[in-house]
Formats: sequence, C-alpha cells, structure tokens
Amino acid sequence: MFSAAEAMAFRAIDERAKAGINTLSWPRRSWRPPSGGQNVAEWTAPAELDQPLPRPVKRRSVFTYIVISQVAGFFLFVAIMGGKVGADIYKTHVLKERGVTAAGTVTNLYTTNRKGGVDYNVTYAYPIVPKPAYTATDQLDVQDFNQLHVGDAVPVAYDPLDPPRSLLNFNNSAFARDKSSELRIASIVLAVSLLCTSFVQWTFIRDYRKQKRFLQWGKAAAATITSETEYNAGRAGRRVAVAYTFIDESGRVVQGERKGLPVKKQRKGNTYDKMLANPTVLYDPEDSAKNMLYPFAFADCPPKPQPSVFSAQA
Repeated sequence: MFSAAEAMAFRAIDERAKAGINTLSWPRRSWRPPSGGQNVAEWTAPAELDQPLPRPVKRRSVFTYIVISQVAGFFLFVAIMGGKVGADIYKTHVLKERGVTAAGTVTNLYTTNRKGGVDYNVTYAYPIVPKPAYTATDQLDVQDFNQLHVGDAVPVAYDPLDPPRSLLNFNNSAFARDKSSELRIASIVLAVSLLCTSFVQWTFIRDYRKQKRFLQWGKAAAATITSETEYNAGRAGRRVAVAYTFIDESGRVVQGERKGLPVKKQRKGNTYDKMLANPTVLYDPEDSAKNMLYPFAFADCPPKPQPSVFSAQA
C-alpha cells in the first residue's frame, strides 16, 4: 500500500534530487506509458542493489522527520490542552478559596464556533480600586446568554490578589463550579490522542522495517507494468494503482500491485521515472508473493562503494 505519507516522502526525495543531493544512483530516464509491457531484456538492476547480502540500508531523513513531527505534534497538543484545562481548574479553585464579589457591566456579547458546538461569550467590565475597571470574558449557556444585553449589570467574582482573574457569578456559581467533569473529558481526549498517535507511529515504523528487510535480503528482478488504474482515495484525492508482474528465481510469474501513486499530471521529479521507466521489484526469495516495487519511501541503500585506486593496484 502506497500511503499519502509515502507520497509526501517521495516529493521530499524529488526536491533533494533537484538540489543536487544524492538519493539513489539510478540513471535518469524519461518515463513513458507502457504499451503492452516493457522489454525485460533491457532491464538493468540498480547499482546500489548489486551488493552482497545483507545490503547496507540507510533510513531516509524524511522518515525521521515524519516520526519526530508526529511526536512533537502530540506533545504540543498535550501542552496546549493541558495548559488550558489546568488554568481553568486553578482559576476555579482560587475563586472558591478567596474570591470576592463585585458588580460588573456587560460590554460585549458574541459567539464562536468550534468543532462540536458553539461557545456563548460574555465580555464584562468591573471597577476595582485603584483601577477604573478590569475587563474579562466568561462563557454561559445559551439560555442565560440570550437574556443578556450590552450594558446589563452582572455579578462577578474575582481574586483580590489578582483582580484580572474573575468569573461571572450568577447565583454564586463561581463558588460552586466543579471542573472534575472537564478534567475527565480532557483525560479521555488525551488518551485517545495518545492511542491514535501511537497507531500512526506503529504504522510508519512497520512500513520502514518492511522496506528495510526487502532492501537487506530481497532479491531484485525485472518488473513489467501491466496497468495503471485511477481510483478515488477519499481525502487523498485521485490516486493510481499500478499492477505489475515479474518472474521469480523459480520461473514462476508473480503478480503485484502498488497503490497510492499520484496521477500522471501530479508526478514531479525523477522518483516516479525511476520506479516506472526501469521497473524493479524486490521480493522475498522464500515467498515471492511478498514483494514491493522499488524504490521505497522510507529507506534506501547507499551507493555501491567504488573500488579505490590502491585496491585496484593491489
């Protein structure tokens, strides 16, 4: 399966190639649509695969970037969400312990849309000596929100040691608010996010290890592209599935498929030229049904070492 992440990885490889950074020592060729299959007799194995087993394998930098960005994104989400929930809980606790009441005035009423609902926001001002007024915003349910108007008087509870810290205090609600349910919801959201991030990480690592095994121990063979089928990949848009065949070392014809390739008009750079102009497949010698169309997104082989002048003289 050729995922959207792999497509992004190949785009990054193309950019590195355009910048003159070595990615694979594969000769550049212009890709041409198959017309009844390629001539297998013209196939040449990529030089970097012509090495003793197990072949050396290096992890592509794009794989490291994807994994690190996923982990960093999760911890950033935890920091933002945890900070918000923690600040709300701390404010509620402080006002319960030492909050005092004051009279405020509504200065603005507005709503904000968020995923899963609407927030009804009330901005209010309350005078606390020596400052003429402090301004804060709190949220109400839709019934209480619809009963308010700009200029209405509202009860406020604030922290005397930090006057900007305040809440609306209808029916002494600021002294009775319970944030335990909000903490439970936040814990559930964080747990689900951790599971999702772990699953994505596991998927990437599984794909990398699979590609690494093929590069280390796989046998290279000429592949023949038999068809390209465009299909709808949902959010990923239109994609192409490439079907191919190859002959394993026992002489058996084996079929394979690579999904998730971009459509022709979206193919940029020489990565797909390498894949389709001189099609190569790596397969498990013990089970040729396990195979992948080369090159891969997350791992590759370093170029084959060239013999030095001194070894040639020896």
